[in-house]
Amino acid sequence: MKVAILGAGCYRTHAASGITNFSRACEVAEATGKENISMTHSTIEMGAELLELAGVDEVVVSDPVFDGDFVVVDDFDYAEVIAAHKAGNPEDVMPAIRAKVNELAETVPKPAKGAIHFTHPEDLGMKCINDDSEAVADADWVMTWLPEGGMQPDIIKNFADDIKEGAIVTHACTIPTTGLNKIFEDLGTNVNVASYHPGAVPEMKGQVYIAEGFADQASIDTLMELGQKARGSAFTLPANMVGPVCDMCSAVTAITYAGILAYREKVSTKWTML
Repeated sequence: MKVAILGAGCYRTHAASGITNFSRACEVAEATGKENISMTHSTIEMGAELLELAGVDEVVVSDPVFDGDFVVVDDFDYAEVIAAHKAGNPEDVMPAIRAKVNELAETVPKPAKGAIHFTHPEDLGMKCINDDSEAVADADWVMTWLPEGGMQPDIIKNFADDIKEGAIVTHACTIPTTGLNKIFEDLGTNVNVASYHPGAVPEMKGQVYIAEGFADQASIDTLMELGQKARGSAFTLPANMVGPVCDMCSAVTAITYAGILAYREKVSTKWTML
C-alpha cells in the first residue's frame, strides 16, 4: 500500500504555544527500537506509525519546504527525550526544546519556505519530494495536511486529476470533512473522502477519528484497521461531527456522543423492562 502525505508541517507553532510534547512519538520509538521517531512532528509521526506499526509499504511526503530551508535540529538526545516521557516527566526536557525552536523561528522562514523538525523523514524511510502530483500518483491513500480550508481548492485542483479513481483521501487538520468533500465534488474527482484526524497533535496522543458519510465501507474499514494498528485507538464519527480543529471538536463530541448513546441505551432498556 502506498500512502501520500501532503504537508510536512513545522514545529514552531506548537513550540510557541507550549501545548505539545512527544509522548506518543516516544511510545512508537520504544515499541520499534527506532529512537529517532521520538521527536517526529505531526504527519511525519503518523507516517512513521503507518510504516512501522501498520505494515504500510511506502510513504511519500510532499511539501514545497523540501526545496527550501528545511532545518533539522540535532541538539537533543533521543534517548533522554524518551526517558523523560517514559518517566512521566516530559517537562524535564520540553522547555529547552521549545526554547530552541523559538530561537530558530527568528531566522528560519515560515512554511512553505522553511520548517523546523528534529528528525528528517528520509531517515525514517520516507521519500520526500516537492511535487504533489508525483506524490499522489498510484497512491492508495492521500493524507492531506494543507493550509487552512479557503486556500485548499486552488492547491488541490493542481493534482486532483493525478489521484487514481476510488483512492482514499483524508484530512488531518485545517478543513472539515464536508468542506474537503465539496472540493472534490466540484472538481468531479471520484475519490473516497474521510478524515484521519488525531484529535490532538499526533505526537502527543495515539488516537484517530475517521469520518463516515463520503467514503465507501471498504475505505472506512481500511482506515479503521490501519488506524487501530498505527494510532492504537480509532473511532468513526458522522462527517459533520469532525471539524477542522479536531482537538476542540471530535475529541469533545465523541465523548459527548458516546454519553448520549449510553444514556439512550440505558433508558430504552429500562422502559422495555417496564
